[in-house]
Amino acid sequence: MLSRLRQQNYQIDSISLSLITLQILVSFWLATQYATSSPYTALVSVIYVTLTITGLSMHHFFCGGVKFDKTLIAKEISQLFLYIISGFLFVLVFQTIIFKTQTAGVIALNTFIDTTLFYACAAISEESFFRFYIQTKLEQSLPGFFGTFTAILLTSMLFTAFHFMVYRTALFALLAVFASSIVLCITYAYSKRLTVPMLIHVLTNLAAVLFAR
Repeated sequence: MLSRLRQQNYQIDSISLSLITLQILVSFWLATQYATSSPYTALVSVIYVTLTITGLSMHHFFCGGVKFDKTLIAKEISQLFLYIISGFLFVLVFQTIIFKTQTAGVIALNTFIDTTLFYACAAISEESFFRFYIQTKLEQSLPGFFGTFTAILLTSMLFTAFHFMVYRTALFALLAVFASSIVLCITYAYSKRLTVPMLIHVLTNLAAVLFAR
């Protein structure tokens, strides 16, 4: 496990590439749909696109280039599934049992489908920037086993600060975001694939939307 954490060959596979592509397209679609009725939603959707493109670009230029894995064998898929389910359950425990913030900050759009798409896009966008660029760059700048955990801590602090605009002084919500980020960072550091934290985050956001109904 320790040698696995020391490796820094993070990869984008066909799943994460598909999610990123869909997120950019859907975010642009939401921006056009809500340009008149909800400028805030349209603006945030554009920000999600910008965050995704920035994360990918920064990773490419400052983290040694984006590495693609075009093949996913059955064993890897089963491992990814295990990481995703385990991480999702941990995050769900933090948000619904410990901090009880599952409905905090949920914005309802015109339809349930639009709301679901909006928060799925948010998850994919944030993972592209915070995990794929910020965490990767910090791990490269702070090499070694303890450097990895320092990178996880710093990334989670930045991730929580980013959510301050949503939760503001809601301390429990911010603590839930920080704890959830720790889980996302650990699963990313161990799996070496962006797909894992991305799908954990998507599932978490979808659960929050469902609980908010």
